[in-house]
Amino acid sequence: MMRQRLQTISATWRRGLASMTARRTRAIFFPGQGIERPGMLTPLAAACPSVVEQGIETLTSALAHERTELLPAGTAGVDTLVELLLDDAAEPGSDAAQQREALMHRTALAQPAILLSSILTLRCVDALAEGGGEAADGVRQSVVGAEYMLGHSLGQITAFVASGALTLADGLRIVRTRGLAMEAAVGDTDYSAAAGTTTRYGMLAIPVRGGAVVDEIVARVKDMTAAGDLLAPDEIVDVANVNSPAQVVLAGHVSGLEKVAAALRIRRTTRLPVRIPFHSRVLRSVEQRMRDAVAVAAVAYPAQAALVGNYSAAELHSTAAVRENIVCGCWLPVEWLRSVRFLAEERGVAEWTGIGPGSAVTAALVRASAGAGETQIRAVDPLERGESSLWSAVAGR
Repeated sequence: MMRQRLQTISATWRRGLASMTARRTRAIFFPGQGIERPGMLTPLAAACPSVVEQGIETLTSALAHERTELLPAGTAGVDTLVELLLDDAAEPGSDAAQQREALMHRTALAQPAILLSSILTLRCVDALAEGGGEAADGVRQSVVGAEYMLGHSLGQITAFVASGALTLADGLRIVRTRGLAMEAAVGDTDYSAAAGTTTRYGMLAIPVRGGAVVDEIVARVKDMTAAGDLLAPDEIVDVANVNSPAQVVLAGHVSGLEKVAAALRIRRTTRLPVRIPFHSRVLRSVEQRMRDAVAVAAVAYPAQAALVGNYSAAELHSTAAVRENIVCGCWLPVEWLRSVRFLAEERGVAEWTGIGPGSAVTAALVRASAGAGETQIRAVDPLERGESSLWSAVAGR
């Protein structure tokens, strides 16, 4: 029964691939932070053990320069990261499992974990295709034929690696520095913020309903925060992500977020479980560390595919632009809605493939943002383990 189901999924994929050859305008996208969990590499290790082994070797070599005794107190090193990536054996719901999850959510671990897992998903697809996997070969053809690559937040750097603009080793060093710098900026190494926990910084998701236009919500927030009569002089609130026509995310001081939410009079806003206000001016202090990290990285451009920047929502045209997007992307907003619409409406992208753990979540944002035209949106997400997942067909499981 399982084999028949996988054959059906594979056949459906091949029919979809055949139907899109006339259009051929394709984009590959990668997920951002928030989807990390212990054992992220276990599905990949089961399907492609040699690919994962080589990836772990690259990770340990890339971060071998770190001296544990010089890391901030409470910061886990690369050995801990490797253990978390490969081991999800803790009993679900147990204290040990909760502790491991909390550790995995630490930004300095989560960011290299997500980048590595996404790139190894891509490499695993290639290896399975080489081994004769039909569904894997269909995905590989989409990737090889893709004209554009982009990623959500951290996923932007993954896209740079996938396109060949950065090496995997340089990408891992950059995101490790990025995570450490962000933790230092807010004085907190704990990414998670459980309900009821008091934190100084945070993020707030604003639903856009009832015909309200996203641009109007964004304009209202900017007007409120610029006026000077709502926030205290030391409070920062910025628009962090414009994710879709139905969601805007704010970031900054929790006290300021509460004031803006009350002023907007929008019901059912949601505090995200984070302590770091990603994509806000609070993180402007990471600039020098990020410029130093990027300066020693080799950047190649033009890349395998055209790259779309998060905050410009437009194509990048130089190595300088790639470097600047890595640095400034820490505190400038993720214009995901504009990025997807730019590709769909101005570049004619109609085929979208998400790669990596959590890409199914990002696919939902693409689906909500791509507009009413005919599109095909799929995700090769190793964390999706059901019979109907594309990963199951690709891995032959």
